[in-house]
Amino acid sequence: MKNFLLTLTLLFASFSFAADGPFTVFYGIKTQNPGQIVAATDELWKSCDKGDIEISLNQDSINGENETTHTYVVNFPNNAAFAKWNKLFDTCPGVAKYFEKTSSISESTNQIMGLPLRASGETADSKYFQVFIASVARPDKFIKAYDQLMEANEECDSYGLLAFGPGYTLQNGTHLAYCGFNDLESYLEQVQVREPTKEFTKFLRKTYKYTQLSSVSMVEVVKRY
Repeated sequence: MKNFLLTLTLLFASFSFAADGPFTVFYGIKTQNPGQIVAATDELWKSCDKGDIEISLNQDSINGENETTHTYVVNFPNNAAFAKWNKLFDTCPGVAKYFEKTSSISESTNQIMGLPLRASGETADSKYFQVFIASVARPDKFIKAYDQLMEANEECDSYGLLAFGPGYTLQNGTHLAYCGFNDLESYLEQVQVREPTKEFTKFLRKTYKYTQLSSVSMVEVVKRY
């Protein structure tokens, strides 16, 4: 019953978003040949017109037991962009060539839509990310606490919060929060801080009763398209 109510909470929370984007879709893959994946992706977007869709190929550098090694993060500004994306699979020959080159060296691990709740800073300038995924039973309270936490932000060069939509499973968690850094040195300095800030301690006290942290990962941008 608890899991059922959590699912309903997420579903109804999604109705508060604008009907015409923006939104993000995460396509996770597993591969032992990242160089060939990059080369195939380069060729794909040289031959296919993606319009104003923004794409990054990320490496899941440190992600515990998650089998995903890389993730395509695809940002759609509106519904029309997503419709164009779907048509590319039928109209651009480069898509078939991409799958011909990658099907034997990679496999899909997950696909999930992210609906943006909060975003600040120039994410395009950030190359390294600390990514938190959690199951949140009270999104209304969580977002309020998150806003209060990030008002005091001095660590992240960019940050954001998304709610998962289509593709969501109970194992995935319901929300993703990220803290972006423009260089590796800044990232490493921050993740090695032993003492949490007062603001973060307050955030944990406010949210622990209805939030279960699923994972914390280090993600690095390999290339943007």
